[in-house]
Amino acid sequence: MTFGLAALAGALAVVLGGGWNGGDDTAGEDVAALVEQFSAGSSRSVVRRLENAVAGGDGDARSLALLGLGYQQLSRETGDASWLTRSQEALRSALAADKSDPVAVAGLAQLAVTQHRFQEGIRLARRALRLDPRNAVALGALGDALLATGR
Repeated sequence: MTFGLAALAGALAVVLGGGWNGGDDTAGEDVAALVEQFSAGSSRSVVRRLENAVAGGDGDARSLALLGLGYQQLSRETGDASWLTRSQEALRSALAADKSDPVAVAGLAQLAVTQHRFQEGIRLARRALRLDPRNAVALGALGDALLATGR
């Protein structure tokens, strides 16, 4: 398992596992399944299944947010930045479906930091942390952005 995959797996487990405050009992199960599939080295097949669910009309805010995170994982694995554009589209669609989804907001924060848009990353990470104070993705994005801006 690569470091990026390990970081994603750990962050997703915290974000939607014990750190989820949204009252959605299926969130931890969704992430556990996603993490297990990513850990097995099948990121592309996981993303394909999420894409099919979204295209088939079964995609809710959670599916879209997980798809956005999956695209970021593919970008890390392949070095292909075009996955980041897809990530942004999926995460924005997730927010359009549910403005209070901390996973989507944290995913956008992480994306902003990846693209060196640090001020935006700080703003989004803080927003995600207001929604879920234990959101590991948001905490990581905030720490990275603050470090990069010398704060």
